Amino acid sequence: MNYKMIEMKELTVAGIKKTMNLVNGDEDFYGIMRMWSALTEDTAAPIMPLSNGAIGELIGVSANNNGRTFDYYIGCTTEEMSVPGLEVLHIPAATWGVFEVTGALPDSMINTWKRIFTEWFPSSGYESLPLPTIEVYSEGDSGADDYHSELWTPVAKMKPLNP
Repeated sequence: MNYKMIEMKELTVAGIKKTMNLVNGDEDFYGIMRMWSALTEDTAAPIMPLSNGAIGELIGVSANNNGRTFDYYIGCTTEEMSVPGLEVLHIPAATWGVFEVTGALPDSMINTWKRIFTEWFPSSGYESLPLPTIEVYSEGDSGADDYHSELWTPVAKMKPLNP
């Protein structure tokens, strides 16, 4: 797995939001795909001019997971504290594990998330933090075998069990 660690100050995300259901297994992935498929130039037009370049791409953010539902945002990082017509999410400063994803979506994204939690976390010395996670999408054909995207997950060094 190719990854890097990045320290980021607080991030503010502005975009569109939908609450997804976790009860039906992989249905949340299909709900996210439908949300991206419904994105048009008109609905995306107010988002990207707000970008402050902290991440610099159109992003997907999963937040407020309560075990039954979570909020999914399509947006960008911004310095705006409120934006009429868009939802705003504030993410605290954190250390992020940034994982490369190569391949056609959504399978490459789903498989990388699974590997992060079943392979990387158990052997890395890091633990996941209960903060939003970020998906960074590049330009190009997201159905191509060489499509590049990233998964950002907030992490902290694990504390020893016996200090």
